[in-house]
Amino acid sequence: MTRRKIHPCRQRGAAALIVVMVLFFIISMVAAYASRNLIFEQKTSANQYRATQAFEAAEAGLEWAVAMLNGGRIDAACAASTDVTNDTFRTRYLDIDANTGSYTPRPWNNGGTNETSLWPSCVRTDAGWSCSCPANGAPVLAAPSGTGSYPAFRVRFEPVGQPGAVRVESVGCTRLVEACLSDGQGTAGEAAARVSVVVSISSALATPPAAALTVRGNLNVGASAIRLQNTDHASNGITAHAGGAATMTSPQLTTVPGTPTESSVVDNDASLAALTGAQMFTSTFRMAKPTYKQQAAMVVLDDCATACSAKLAAAVQGYPGRVLWVEGDMTLDADVVLGSATEPVLIVATGNINLDAASVQIFGLLYSQSADWANDGLGAVTVQGAAVAEGNFNGTGTPTIQYDPVILERLKLGTGTMVRVPGSWRDF
Repeated sequence: MTRRKIHPCRQRGAAALIVVMVLFFIISMVAAYASRNLIFEQKTSANQYRATQAFEAAEAGLEWAVAMLNGGRIDAACAASTDVTNDTFRTRYLDIDANTGSYTPRPWNNGGTNETSLWPSCVRTDAGWSCSCPANGAPVLAAPSGTGSYPAFRVRFEPVGQPGAVRVESVGCTRLVEACLSDGQGTAGEAAARVSVVVSISSALATPPAAALTVRGNLNVGASAIRLQNTDHASNGITAHAGGAATMTSPQLTTVPGTPTESSVVDNDASLAALTGAQMFTSTFRMAKPTYKQQAAMVVLDDCATACSAKLAAAVQGYPGRVLWVEGDMTLDADVVLGSATEPVLIVATGNINLDAASVQIFGLLYSQSADWANDGLGAVTVQGAAVAEGNFNGTGTPTIQYDPVILERLKLGTGTMVRVPGSWRDF
């Protein structure tokens, strides 16, 4: 009987299993690495988003602060106010030296620590921006409770040692978090950004006149007992300065003591007469008329040709330190006092200025662009500062124009538009 030799069954597939296991391990490592990169990219994108949001909030704070510096009176919520007991954003946060024009941030006491300046702040809510402009103390804002995007910014001011200039610093955060806004360094999960820029006043009266009454053309008041006063030595006591002839048969002139009154009238000035109206305007304000009118701090008034006393008074009270641009003729029909020695006004009218009320008192500069400033009812009008006629000046009555260099200097240093100084922006 023949027997077969039985061999053990051969084991097959072990090598394939090892290869599959190795490939699976490699694929797992690649997937883990890809997932790690994805998570890293997600975190990077989230950080970039928060950083951009904080930066844009800080930049918004700068733009907001510059706009507010050129605004009128505001309440505690930074909203426009007609209440004369409220001050402007500029005067609320800056001490302005009337003699030098230096701006110093107003400090406040925070629990015994003197802060460098007050902190106006805003936060974006579901209903829009909510702001707080405290006159003293910390800003009062409620943090939104939702999980959405609610960026906030806080504004500070720093002195720069130059007249009419101040540094505005804005700290932006992705949320209204005190720790973030106070130091601008950000917190866990929240980003912060800090930007600043120097702003300076673009004076609304770059070159104050040197006479009580300046007329580019002819000055003709006939037998009117016009009163022109200038006792300022620096301006040589000039009471009237005209490019054409000055016809005044009964003026009451007051000039520097010891100087003949008639010598205080300078007329037939060829250099003044040679100027066009536009050139005279530019030489006084250092801006062309269209540019000057478009300033951010300009208040434009229309419909003043018949009755403008109340409208002008409301504008002066609501917008101290702003230029009033009257489009067309301006008629003061009722007794009124415009401005004061400490808060003078600058009024520019494109047409004729009619001072028809019995008693009008103006502290500041009155400028008429009319080709022929003709007025038969000047009455008991008093201008303390100066008056300028771009064309001719004709009038009757007994007006008083008193040259006041202090008022004109205050207009030069404190009235105008706050603008960014080129090259002063920084984000570090």
